[in-house]
Amino acid sequence: MSAPIFLYGFARSGTTLLTMMLDSHAELSVPLSVTGLWYRTIAASAQDVDALVDALLGHERIRLWKADLNRDAILAAIRPGHIEDIIPAFHAAKAQADGKPRWANMDIASIDHVEELATWFPDARFVHIVRDVRDVALSHQDYAFSEGNYLEIAQSWSALVGAAERIGSLLGERHLTIHFEDLVEASEATLKTICDHVELEYDATMLAYGAKVGQKIPNERRGLWPDIDKPPQANKVDQWRTRLSKAQRYVVETNARETLQRFGYDTMDTPTFSLSGELYGLMQYALRGHRGARLRRKLGLPQKKVRGR
Repeated sequence: MSAPIFLYGFARSGTTLLTMMLDSHAELSVPLSVTGLWYRTIAASAQDVDALVDALLGHERIRLWKADLNRDAILAAIRPGHIEDIIPAFHAAKAQADGKPRWANMDIASIDHVEELATWFPDARFVHIVRDVRDVALSHQDYAFSEGNYLEIAQSWSALVGAAERIGSLLGERHLTIHFEDLVEASEATLKTICDHVELEYDATMLAYGAKVGQKIPNERRGLWPDIDKPPQANKVDQWRTRLSKAQRYVVETNARETLQRFGYDTMDTPTFSLSGELYGLMQYALRGHRGARLRRKLGLPQKKVRGR
């Protein structure tokens, strides 16, 4: 049996683009992320595995896979006392439904569970996609599930991406880090690197992923990724250079500088004090934890307009 593949990255780092590309490979099935459903299920699992599988088969996230999953095969693949087997069991069933011999799991929540996955599946291969947090923060401004707080995003990105990478370094050759910027600007070379890592032959159809968007992503969710049916968009790289204000850049970089530099991203030459940046940071601190949305409701102001809702 081929080694399982786990793909992950911070939200708005190109995980859906990577999913679409790899799922277009003739031999690899990569269903849409269920955003932490596996980990929530494992943490709160009941003893009745049959009922658990039935609940998952009826879950809205799994239904988005648009596949006739073999219930009996799923149940047979879950070993007694190993509820974590639901992950490979469901993905193998999806691969079978797709007529493909291998599968990969994509889940942004995996960024916080790499160590567990490596323990549960000792032969697994991991691919971590990293994007410049300044562009990540900008992308969050239009994201339906984020308040877009620059301070929170920078701190969370630095902590999660940094921790996952430290664990990845301990996994050695089992772990690969790629950059969103390379996936967009050098797509073929980056996909070949991924294929080598997971022991797959390169398949050029991965670059024709746009043809599958209509069947894979429901119309009501397309607003989350408005350009996903287009070829890789070079204008998605380094948007922060023209769109971030000096105060916004100051807040992001002062909270993520070391991690940015560790991944090869350039930052301000010196952490020069900025009064406007400090004041903006204080405002972001005061509005963290979705306080901005609550404040707008109290004041009767319009809520944040976002795509994807």
